[in-house]
Amino acid sequence: MLIVFTGAITAASFNDTSSNSTFLSNTSDNSSPSMLLNITDTVVINTTGNETPVNQTLSPDNYMQNLTDRINQSNTPSINQNQTSDSLLPSLPEMLPESIILLQNVTPLPNQTSEQAVNVMASLSGIGNQTPRLASKVNNTSIDTPYITDYLKLYKNFSDIQYERLSKNSTVKTRLTAGAKEDNLRGFEMGYDRYAIHLILCNHNTKTCAFRVNGVTTGALSANSDKNAVVPSKFDLDENSTLEITGIQLDYCNGRRFCNVYYEAYDIVNVTVVIR
Repeated sequence: MLIVFTGAITAASFNDTSSNSTFLSNTSDNSSPSMLLNITDTVVINTTGNETPVNQTLSPDNYMQNLTDRINQSNTPSINQNQTSDSLLPSLPEMLPESIILLQNVTPLPNQTSEQAVNVMASLSGIGNQTPRLASKVNNTSIDTPYITDYLKLYKNFSDIQYERLSKNSTVKTRLTAGAKEDNLRGFEMGYDRYAIHLILCNHNTKTCAFRVNGVTTGALSANSDKNAVVPSKFDLDENSTLEITGIQLDYCNGRRFCNVYYEAYDIVNVTVVIR
């Protein structure tokens, strides 16, 4: 749409497209600043040369702003929607969220292991938001059975014990006791799966001991040093981890000469958890 002056242009100029181009190129005397400041009443002429009355009066300031905007728009290069400009896209590191940091490269503090450093960094970055829980299967046996569920409820799902976090290709040794001195619970965390190992009892006649892991019974296990054992010494927690008895000491009384076996003695069981 082009704006011209009322009475300043003859009817013959309505069909003259050259006058319109001259007006926009600022080569006509009519486009001088002094002439534009005196404009009050205007009409709008479309490209076909037909006049369209304008009901409102344009102030000089509005007219100048309108003209400037139209010229600026005509000089602004258009961008093809199908065209990709490298300058319009952020670089690759800016496009990646900060949470996608490779935690494997975290440098531990002097008093930290690499595993501890990764766990702390994962917690701070929000990556480790998944809550660890008891493994739903132990030795390919589901813990979702009425008997095991009742057992876990009795021990509050072992939510009040400490879990030691284990990494792959690691081995941890621990000692449990049962009898007059009970220290019969150990917790291990592998990934987001927790394993609560509970020493139930030892059979003094067969020199074997039995555990429950997340409520799943291991059956009788012997020490791996017992050459006469007729039962295994290992129990698979899952396809990548194993619980093994490395030693059994029955009726231990701290080396005392006189000991009430029933009230004072206890059994010591050394076990190893191996993660492959």
